[in-house]
Amino acid sequence: MASLLVLLSLLSLLALVVPIPRSTVFPILTHAVAFSIPILFRQCSRRRQRRAASRATTGSGEYGTETTGLYGLDHAVLNARLKFPPDKMWMNMGYWRDATELPEACEALVERILQSAGLLNQMRENYELPGRKNSGLVKRVLLDLGFGCGEQTLYLMNRTFTGTVDTKGDRQENMPASLFQRYVGITLDKTQYEFANSRVTASRHHDGENGRCSNQTRPHGPETVQLFCGDAANPSSWSSELRQAIDIAFAQEKEQHGNHPINTERYVLALDTAYHFRPSRRDIFRSIF
Repeated sequence: MASLLVLLSLLSLLALVVPIPRSTVFPILTHAVAFSIPILFRQCSRRRQRRAASRATTGSGEYGTETTGLYGLDHAVLNARLKFPPDKMWMNMGYWRDATELPEACEALVERILQSAGLLNQMRENYELPGRKNSGLVKRVLLDLGFGCGEQTLYLMNRTFTGTVDTKGDRQENMPASLFQRYVGITLDKTQYEFANSRVTASRHHDGENGRCSNQTRPHGPETVQLFCGDAANPSSWSSELRQAIDIAFAQEKEQHGNHPINTERYVLALDTAYHFRPSRRDIFRSIF
């Protein structure tokens, strides 16, 4: 209360010294009151805490029990599982239905999107070769608009499902297959791009030469993974390398694998990013579709 009175007194003194139009006096006073109210409440709160602390000392002997603002429960945040550098670098709002931590929620959101796209419903009886459907081969291409630090890139590179594989006429049950055979990603921030690119490069190098993974880690990884730094919302600013990668990935040409036709399925992912696209999302839709 004292601070509010002091502030109002100073304003009154200023009004006597400097001519102030009447039209501006009321806004100045209202802003002064609005500014002073939080200070007033903070001071009152501190006084209540000091009074509560002085009354809260109970018990006998040299060990009493104190309850103060300093020794409350606020330090619980320091007991969160922290690690530096972190194992994960997820960056989306997450799907928190069953999750309790950010990485878990972010992975759950990816899974939710894959389910909504029908990509996790491919474990059916007529699925033979990895990607085979209706007596043909399916090649899935993913364009990822805004991959951040590459956590979702690594997750999708490693995401497999278990189906029936027919290799040279020998049917094998419960063989893992990759969801995507080609991945093209775009992100705007250069620092995040460099960080993600180094992680993906290290991951593919670890799995084997030319990006082919070992049987012990990922039996069927994406054949091609390409990352680019660019503005997904502004296709006119894309580099020729990025444009060429998208043109190849989304080409409408029919492909064959032996006697089997290859059906290409094309997907565009904007994981918690599309609402950032400025000035509009229309350009990216026109450019791709």
